[in-house]
Amino acid sequence: RSDIDSAFSNFIIQNYGPWINAQSEAPLLGHRVIEKRIMPLLSEDKKCLLIVISGMRFDQYLHIERTLNKLFDVNRQYFLTTLPSSEEFSRNSFFAGELPVQIDSRDQGLLKEPDKEDEMSPNRKENQLLFQKFSNNGEIISDQEPYYSVIKPSDDASSILAKIRSCQKSRLITMVFDLEEHVCCSNLTDQEQMDFQSDESARRLLTDIWFQKSAIYKVIQTLASQDITIVVTSDHGSVLCNRATEVYNTEELIKNRRYKFGVDISADERRVVFIPEPSHFGLPSPGEGMNCIIAKENYYFSHPEKFEFSHKEFKSSFQKGGISLEELIMPLGIFQPKAE
Repeated sequence: RSDIDSAFSNFIIQNYGPWINAQSEAPLLGHRVIEKRIMPLLSEDKKCLLIVISGMRFDQYLHIERTLNKLFDVNRQYFLTTLPSSEEFSRNSFFAGELPVQIDSRDQGLLKEPDKEDEMSPNRKENQLLFQKFSNNGEIISDQEPYYSVIKPSDDASSILAKIRSCQKSRLITMVFDLEEHVCCSNLTDQEQMDFQSDESARRLLTDIWFQKSAIYKVIQTLASQDITIVVTSDHGSVLCNRATEVYNTEELIKNRRYKFGVDISADERRVVFIPEPSHFGLPSPGEGMNCIIAKENYYFSHPEKFEFSHKEFKSSFQKGGISLEELIMPLGIFQPKAE
């Protein structure tokens, strides 16, 4: 498994730049999914419900698909999310249909590392990015309807269905929710909370248990008898990190993030990809002289002067933003009502 992880990371590092710069034939990347896979599903008399489960890994998706197979015919496809594999970059790219550097050229400051002092979400404009994408492609969604909604754990099935039914003009209805937030708010015991944060098999099992009791599953069950296409996908995954790599010339590391922008930052290039020109990877540069590092395989960042703290906080935790199979390979499940 270690050899596979290393080979995959090296494969992405060698090919990602040529892919996004159209220098070689590319697989389906996250910023092309809306145009290449979602828009072709729309027709004048048929709606599509797009459910983006933020942070859902492929193995967690398989449990959800197994449950939905009872109700729908499924066409499972795949894509690679854009880098860094974290919602502030990959989810904005997904909805905008653009690379982060292109988004930032219009909305400077929209894409940036999370900041403990900044309560403004970097995903606060993704509904506008989605609307603009559809407008540019001549497709119809109505800004007078709840064509885009962030689903909270407190939302029940009836309120979600009401939003869907109120969309009379929009052929696409999009719903986004954070998987970890929903699972962890589903009456888990303290031990289950700990297991979800540190054990892969427990993470899959608890996702399965949560989904079968969730409001979104009740909504999908209600829609199964209607002529609506349901798409279930994710913006990025996560990887269980067990190895440390030290990052130099930085004051602070953000918990659960495997990428870092900074001036003169460095790390062991056997364990990270060093990007001196972020634009070469389709990324904006936050400032003069800024470069970027992204962790490979299952490494977490560690501060050289706070190793014990980093070890305690980050080892055996699920992290995002890096380059690994679990973070990058995303499912795209297209569910159609079963033919009678």
